[in-house]
Amino acid sequence: TPVIGMLGILDDIKDRMTQWFKEEGDIIGMIGVTKGGLGGSEYLKVLHGVEKGQVRLDLDAEKNLRDACLKAIKAGIIISAHDVSDGGACVALAECCLNPDGALGAEVSLPLDGERPDEALFGEFGPRAIVSLKEKDAGALEKICSLCGVPFKVIGTVNGGALKIGWLSPLRGYVNLPLSEIQDAWGYALERFVKPA
Repeated sequence: TPVIGMLGILDDIKDRMTQWFKEEGDIIGMIGVTKGGLGGSEYLKVLHGVEKGQVRLDLDAEKNLRDACLKAIKAGIIISAHDVSDGGACVALAECCLNPDGALGAEVSLPLDGERPDEALFGEFGPRAIVSLKEKDAGALEKICSLCGVPFKVIGTVNGGALKIGWLSPLRGYVNLPLSEIQDAWGYALERFVKPA
């Protein structure tokens, strides 16, 4: 597997962005595409033992997503931002809850857009980012995303002691993970991998 190391220069430290949610009551948005499938995903590999499927790459869409995020960060709109990659939206949202200053839960409704729930939860298609922001700034972020040609949708709020995920569809499902379980799974993953029970 090729490994790419990157180093960059941040012109202004105030533009530094972290991935975790910051404050109860903030809204959660998804920037980027909301459908694509499970090709090449961790979900297929871990749960089904399958390492195949079509993986889509759109460099123009990737650049548009990055442009929208950078403009919103520089404008002080986005409070946190996390790419959706390994594990899909469910894993990205769980990681967003793990603020080192105190974990914060979330209640989210993922759009299915004709997909199965497992695709919406665990698809690694891109480009997408999970962001948090103040509700008053949603219109400004929507405008930036529109100018950059990137979809934006409010999907939930930061609150509670758990990560709760449902989806918008005639079929309603639910993920309800206490923050303590997320912290335990994330914090001790390497130890469990090295010394399985």
